[in-house]
Amino acid sequence: MAGNAASPSTITSTSSPANKRLSTNERGQVIYSFKQPFRDGTTHVVLDPIDCIARLAALVPLPRNHHVSGGYSSYSPTLGWRP
Repeated sequence: MAGNAASPSTITSTSSPANKRLSTNERGQVIYSFKQPFRDGTTHVVLDPIDCIARLAALVPLPRNHHVSGGYSSYSPTLGWRP
């Protein structure tokens, strides 16, 4: 499984403004620096590449059904008055 994961250099090579806050250390871990420090003084998080990708994947919304083909609209093929 580890061979299929994106490398940290792949993560940081895209052109997004947030990538200025991404870096890697000598152990290959991903370092994400926050825009502003937390109240407890935390300024960054160190994650393994797999953990970083898992956290990013959790932010992607699940696919939804298309509203028109849900069976409850006037465009539904199951509507009684449609020929």
